[in-house]
Amino acid sequence: MSYQLKVIQDYPIGFWTLDELSGTSAFDISGCSNNGTYTGGITTGLIPLVSGGANGSLITNTKYITLPVTKDYYGSTADGGFADTNSSDNQFSLELWMYPKITTTGLTTLFADPVTNIGIFYEKGNIVFKLEAERLDYTLPNISQSHHIVATYSITEMSLYVDGKFATSKPLTNYKFTNDTVTLKLGPTGNSADSFIADAPAVYRYALGLDRIIEHYTYSGTTSPLQISYPDGGTLFEIYDDSVSKQFNFAYPANRPLEYFATDDLIYNTEEKCLEIKKTATAASKSVVVVDAVAIPAGFDLDSSKIEWNGDNGVSVRTSIDGTTWQACGNGKAIPQFKLGSFSSERTLYLEITFTSSDTTKFIPRLHTLLMCFYKDQVLYSPSNPEYVYTIEGTSGFATKDITFGRIKYPILSRQKLNGLTTADGAGFKINTTQSIRTVEFFLTLSDLTANSILFSGADGNFVSARYSWTNAGTLNKSNISAIYVNGVDKTSQTNVSSVFTANELYHVLIVTSGPITGVLLFNHIVTGGPSSLYQYISYYPSAFNSTLALSHYNMHIGRSATIADDSSITLTENSVDFYDNDWIVLQSI
Repeated sequence: MSYQLKVIQDYPIGFWTLDELSGTSAFDISGCSNNGTYTGGITTGLIPLVSGGANGSLITNTKYITLPVTKDYYGSTADGGFADTNSSDNQFSLELWMYPKITTTGLTTLFADPVTNIGIFYEKGNIVFKLEAERLDYTLPNISQSHHIVATYSITEMSLYVDGKFATSKPLTNYKFTNDTVTLKLGPTGNSADSFIADAPAVYRYALGLDRIIEHYTYSGTTSPLQISYPDGGTLFEIYDDSVSKQFNFAYPANRPLEYFATDDLIYNTEEKCLEIKKTATAASKSVVVVDAVAIPAGFDLDSSKIEWNGDNGVSVRTSIDGTTWQACGNGKAIPQFKLGSFSSERTLYLEITFTSSDTTKFIPRLHTLLMCFYKDQVLYSPSNPEYVYTIEGTSGFATKDITFGRIKYPILSRQKLNGLTTADGAGFKINTTQSIRTVEFFLTLSDLTANSILFSGADGNFVSARYSWTNAGTLNKSNISAIYVNGVDKTSQTNVSSVFTANELYHVLIVTSGPITGVLLFNHIVTGGPSSLYQYISYYPSAFNSTLALSHYNMHIGRSATIADDSSITLTENSVDFYDNDWIVLQSI
């Protein structure tokens, strides 16, 4: 069953997939005809946030979507039936998937009426549910990922659910709405530097229960990357460090309970199992510092490391080897004093964790886990054969550059940045292979568009060399590349990188070479390395993909089935439709 059908089964009064590629109408597929309007145009080509979707919608200070609910279940014009003077005794729910790129501190409209102050907002890493003067806040533990948000009004209570879990609630006594109408909007943001991706907003004229919310959040129709690559003879690297040999680990709370650090200003939340700043009744800014020391066993031969923590919104980490000189850590990056090529001989690591809140009545940073890993020769093997990924050493500029692997296999649509292989400080990495390769496939997020080579292979015997790179001016250089597909679209003819990629955006990339390549595949590599980049789910294949197969792979990764229409007729096979169960077969024309 598709995500869209899962929502439809719960009878929304308005449900917008936001999959339009042109025009100004955002069509409501609930059957109630509450169609919306795009303002500022549509940004196409973004990977969706929910499986089965065709596009994520970019919201900026000039691009926003108006979603009025003015029709009832029969499609007849009526008042919205929720959140107005005539509907204080009617329950309702608002649902939205969103990925924030918001750095300013003002209140941003996510899915709300900013005039009446009703709906879901964002402020300083908080999800905010407002009912006019009533306000409910929840501080997101992590903001570098997409989130599923549900806000419910049940007459005597307002509640927030985030990522399939109950977040917070507030009782209401004899609450009455004072506004006559509600006009919901996605955006705009308040600043040109701010944006967010929105997907699949929905409105229900009842309060969704936790069981339905969990089903919406956990349901995923995407196919396993291994199931996509294997049938076409591909070799897959899922890229997470469970299969990387770790010589020594130290983790909170596994090795040292977080309760150990509770103070008057920090409490241990037994329900969320995290350490958090204590909430206060009156507004106050506060910074709370925790210091600890970890002994690294001297008997291990170590050369590299990683530090990773869950709960980076308002939580920062620094490390020291003398307890005096501190260096800031990057989440999911190497520990500054224990990097490849500059690995300290000291065996005491001091750790400083800082919790910062500008207002302890509502901004509550939380730390759930913190993990430190120490390695010797980070090598990642494919789950299907002995081929492996490793950092580039012995090449000018690369001997002291780290790569790090994510800890958990997150779904690709989550946009979780602690997932996959991250390069740092211009690092490159390579895959050693004996295969004859014609197609390379991966997901890519670039930190910037400075000069880079995302794929390079040197000549080896009768095999060709291949390169896809660009200069600082953005000019693309293609050597022995016959095609490049980005999010299923042919980008081969593009001559500037800005026409292909945008910094800090997720892309599905498929590169087809003019002839077979083998030996060593270099990524993020131009002599001294490229920018910091995130590579996820790398596969390569012996055959040259055509446009149909490239689009098919992209669609499978995002959980969207493809149909082929010829002369207004559709020919069906068991592979061309989604068969969900004995009750549902979905046919969709494009």
